[in-house]
Amino acid sequence: FPAEQEEILFLVPYTQGSRRGSARKRNKNLFELYLGARGRITVPAEGAGAIFEALRRLAAVALLDPASQTAALQGLLDSENPALLEAALDEIERMRAVSEPLYPRLIHLLQGPSPGLRIRSLRLVALLFLQPPATAQDGDPLGNAREALAATLERARNDGDETVRAEAVVALAAWPERAEVEGDLRAIAESDPAQAVRYEAQRALLERTQGH
Repeated sequence: FPAEQEEILFLVPYTQGSRRGSARKRNKNLFELYLGARGRITVPAEGAGAIFEALRRLAAVALLDPASQTAALQGLLDSENPALLEAALDEIERMRAVSEPLYPRLIHLLQGPSPGLRIRSLRLVALLFLQPPATAQDGDPLGNAREALAATLERARNDGDETVRAEAVVALAAWPERAEVEGDLRAIAESDPAQAVRYEAQRALLERTQGH
């Protein structure tokens, strides 16, 4: 380790050569990195407090039962800590623990300055679009999602980061009412300046055609 550089290490008990009782006893105070090099985080010179806060809160969530973990992770989306938000969004996506009450917070994150958070939020929006919509009192079963659709379309057409635009196109393609986004996907496929974005739109249109 470089001198005076802080590291966060995720450790698990050392297991190699410890099958026999004598070896286990000898190695009881030895540990190794969890997932090898991925179990090491170099603490930046600035912003270390946000990382430590994220780790403490995520460690507390990990101690909860599965149902409580879902609620706790969704609650973390109210945080202003970027490191905590990224980790919470990633874990919610991995668990596919999305529900309609998340829409307002995801829409807020789509308007934020971080491309990474916008991308992660769009992935959750896409998962929500793929879910059967809840019945709305006004008779429109997609009413709760339409604001998210408008925010997603804004990202797909105008975001300054082409990776965000491409992810927004993927989310648009997940919208259940195909006719409502067909024209937008076609326009993006023809006019977006980035090849990666045009490709995602063209692929979405092709998949829709094959789906019919």
